[in-house]
Amino acid sequence: MNIVQFSIKRPVVTMMIIISMVILGILTLVNLKTQLMPNYNMPMAAIRVSWKGASPDDMEKLVTKEVEKGLTSVEGIKRITTKSTMGKSALTVEFEYGVIIDNKVNDLVTAVSRIRNNLPDDIDEPVIRKTSSSGDRVMLIGLRGEDLINLKSFADNVVIPRLERIEGVGSVSIFGGLEKEIKVTIDPEKLEAYNFSVTDLYSTLKSSSLNFPSGYIREGDKEYLVKVSGEAKTLEDIKEIVLENANGETLYLTDVAKVELSIKDRDSYGRTDGIDNIIINIEKSDVGNTVEISKIAKEELKKMEPLLPKGASFTINRDSAVDITTSINTVKSNAITGLVLAGIILFIFLRDWRATLVVTVAIPVSIIATFGFFGAKGMTLNIISLMGLSLGVGMLVDNSIVVLDNIFRHLTELGQDRMEASENGASEVIIPIIASTATTIAVFIPIVIREGRAKEMYKDMAFSITFSLLASLIIAITFVPMICSRILKSKTTVHEEGKILKTIKKYYSKVLILSLKYKGIVLGAMVVLFVVIVGYGSKKIGGEFMPTTDDGVYTIIAEMPSGMEIEKSNRITKELEAIVGKDPQTKKFISSVSKEAVSVMIDIGPKSDRDKKVQEIMNETRKKISHIPDVKLNLVPRMAFGRGTGRDITLILKSDDLNQLGYVSKVISEKMAANPGFTDINNSMVNGNPEVRILLDRKKMEYYGVKVNDLTLSVSYQILGGAPIKIKTANEEVDVSLRLGEEFRNSPEKVQELRIKSKDGGVVKLKDIATFEIGEGAYGIDKEDKITMVTIDANTTNGLDLVTGQKYIKEILDEAGLPKTITYSFGGSGRNMAEVNEQLKAAFVVAMFLVYFILAAQFESYILPVIVMGTVPLSVIGVYSGLLLTGQKTNTMVFVGIIMLAGIVVNNAIVLIDYIKILLERELPLKEAILEAGRTRLRPIFMTTMTTVFGMVPLSLGIGQGSEMYKGMAIAVIFGLIFSTLLTLILIPILFYIYEVVKNKISKR
Repeated sequence: MNIVQFSIKRPVVTMMIIISMVILGILTLVNLKTQLMPNYNMPMAAIRVSWKGASPDDMEKLVTKEVEKGLTSVEGIKRITTKSTMGKSALTVEFEYGVIIDNKVNDLVTAVSRIRNNLPDDIDEPVIRKTSSSGDRVMLIGLRGEDLINLKSFADNVVIPRLERIEGVGSVSIFGGLEKEIKVTIDPEKLEAYNFSVTDLYSTLKSSSLNFPSGYIREGDKEYLVKVSGEAKTLEDIKEIVLENANGETLYLTDVAKVELSIKDRDSYGRTDGIDNIIINIEKSDVGNTVEISKIAKEELKKMEPLLPKGASFTINRDSAVDITTSINTVKSNAITGLVLAGIILFIFLRDWRATLVVTVAIPVSIIATFGFFGAKGMTLNIISLMGLSLGVGMLVDNSIVVLDNIFRHLTELGQDRMEASENGASEVIIPIIASTATTIAVFIPIVIREGRAKEMYKDMAFSITFSLLASLIIAITFVPMICSRILKSKTTVHEEGKILKTIKKYYSKVLILSLKYKGIVLGAMVVLFVVIVGYGSKKIGGEFMPTTDDGVYTIIAEMPSGMEIEKSNRITKELEAIVGKDPQTKKFISSVSKEAVSVMIDIGPKSDRDKKVQEIMNETRKKISHIPDVKLNLVPRMAFGRGTGRDITLILKSDDLNQLGYVSKVISEKMAANPGFTDINNSMVNGNPEVRILLDRKKMEYYGVKVNDLTLSVSYQILGGAPIKIKTANEEVDVSLRLGEEFRNSPEKVQELRIKSKDGGVVKLKDIATFEIGEGAYGIDKEDKITMVTIDANTTNGLDLVTGQKYIKEILDEAGLPKTITYSFGGSGRNMAEVNEQLKAAFVVAMFLVYFILAAQFESYILPVIVMGTVPLSVIGVYSGLLLTGQKTNTMVFVGIIMLAGIVVNNAIVLIDYIKILLERELPLKEAILEAGRTRLRPIFMTTMTTVFGMVPLSLGIGQGSEMYKGMAIAVIFGLIFSTLLTLILIPILFYIYEVVKNKISKR
């Protein structure tokens, strides 16, 4: 008893199996997490080290190089990229795919801990963490109120700790607000008069505020804890700190310094719609779920509302969970629309509601059952996995159509009753539909078995299509024959054809007769068509890595010149705010300001509520702000923050000759600027930070008895300052900062007058033991695998795309004639695109072999699979034609669509050739068998093709938020399938005819 016989004879068991699949799917669906994109397991980690006040050169020599040396013991490293800037060192470590990144992060922690003693003592401890690539930002929260000091304190001590403990949150950053501090402003003349140095003062303060446990004492049955409470708790306690008590005279801190409660120098601003407030940015970890984090964060904010300072309130400025939910709902509605359209097409062809119901029920049942597989695999509902289901909607009925069509053939042509027809009809096609499903699934196997970026990006789509097709196969060989044996009528009119189909068959027969007569001309025409369309399309159609979506938001990032005060950044921000605030498209704008960069995020509302696309609005804004001097602009169609936000194209130049790098990068930047397709151009080899270089005279230092370590600490405390102690209360900590008064450190000349204590207790001025020069240091030092690199980044506009832009840059480099000492490559999206495309090409080759293997096993022939696979290049003609007609660009999504087509389009050829062989076994003449098979199989081929095509039509229309992501792929599959089907009905009969004629001639020899 095969599975078909079992399903028909045990209908209750069959129904319970199907119902169980549906219930399991529904139960799993309820608990599935939702997010925009899958959590990519990218094998990357970041190491961050901070050293306050250190120059880029010092960071490079004393921190970055030492850390990089320590990483040599870690295995599996593919690439190390380093960036050393003022006070910061950033290392990005990329591993080979397939490693367990958590283990590698532990290896990095161990490696860095081994060389910790080689690093400067006063650096902040290195931070090592995985790098997430799945879209980090979850929510932008505004904290409004009149008192920015209390708001900042509340945010630091209450809000941030509560948000950071939410599962899946990676980090919480804050912009704006004011922070209290107790300023100890040193008067160097008074300090010298009392024979005190800055380092003495720092040490005294540090030791003047301590709590120390001193053990226990017992008295009878009681035990007392002894604790020395020497901690300063108020401003008055700080003022009364005694520095020295000699000869009956007490020297207080206030005798040499001004002590006051003040406001820290601002290092950031935050504003919403131009109003000062605090901006809180929540970012998720690589395993965090945006929707879940957003939900819990809102609950936490509601709990904190009673604790808010008087007059303060929370506002949700931007919630990524809303965008995700909208995008997911768009995919869901497109899938439902596709299901309805596929059902309508089935009814038009079958012209019987019972038959339509039997086949159409396969779609929702297969999809719901697929969610059970999702749960078992640990997948989430995201735009990639749901896209796979949406693309597969039309394909889910193919197996059921084949089974139903054959059951009707037994019912009407062979005169069997419905029980016998259901059993025999379904049993006959089990092998063909398994082979057909296997070819479609096989093309995705190479994507998921080879480690790489392509697997991380598209494995959810591959699994969703695979699982849904397997579910549809189960439905086709169990539910369909069982239900047909119960509800179909013995006398049916399903095979009666309408006038339109009869007319199509009539003209198709004529075309097929002519094609068989002029085989050479037809084959030549198809080859020419392939060469012309694909050749022209590959030159005309641009390319990108991933489609850009319109999420109703864009960000202006203005990168500041080095050495800029934050107030200058703030003035530029206000100018930007004034411009975007007047734009009628602007709904809301949120600003974050730092010394290095300004970010103004503009909310323009959903695309359905406006006439202009986000790119058009960005171009208009770019023109309005282009006059602002001294900034490097970067406009991106998403929520973003700060310097380092990627641009569309990144060129990397590498050499150890800095002069050549500087000259070549300048020439290339200028030539790129001459092309109107490039905008927001940035050369990383920018002017550096202005520096006052103190050149020590070691002989004089030895004469005065000044040690290098004492000198560097003294200069640092006087200019940079330090916070030796904190005042701690129940709710906050207030730094006690120590620094020279501004009038003693506000110019290079004043630096020369700094006082340093000598070994005999006297004071020597800095200018007496050192010389000074004003120069320009590097803004930052970038290296890749220890070789200095310069990056030139640019955005594209006016129709230019990533592929075309890279071609233009290559032409520039060829014309310029790069020196042999300089090498170049593309980074960012260009590098990712090349990597994924290479992996997809390899996957395509393996997929073709697997399809060939399945076909060879089915036909027991080496040649017939090659004929069947002739449909694949025909689909490529359709893909390029569709992209040309609709103005879409190629991208990795389109390439995945082409791979998917390779598994779909062969099915029509299988159906056609299989029936030709059946007719030949009935001893029909070759040509007559081909014509009869073409006429007979035209309807099921049309039916399966049209249901698949119309199931994808909603995706191709680009309606709804996030639809740009899958529009190009849907268009490629639709046009590829249509062209392949139409041309297959001509090409395959010709190739089979030639094959049979040649085979017969050989067999006669």
